[in-house]
Amino acid sequence: MCAIALELQRRGHIVILFGVPDALDKVSGLNLATVEIGTFDYPKGSVDSAYRTLGKLTGKPGLKFTIDFFKRETQMFFARHHKR
Repeated sequence: MCAIALELQRRGHIVILFGVPDALDKVSGLNLATVEIGTFDYPKGSVDSAYRTLGKLTGKPGLKFTIDFFKRETQMFFARHHKR
């Protein structure tokens, strides 16, 4: 995704990456604009921790963990946060 973003930027497009803190840490050395999202749901270190856990699981427990992870991620993407 970063290669595409950099190529689009090279061609004159405005590119902004949206990502959780762990993801943005990985692209911080690139010359790309970023917007941090999901800080509450995915604080720094949580994604790497989830991948370490997943690396120890196999079979149905691994599948369930993956489904739950993507379910949480999808809920975070579509959550509406309103200030009252």
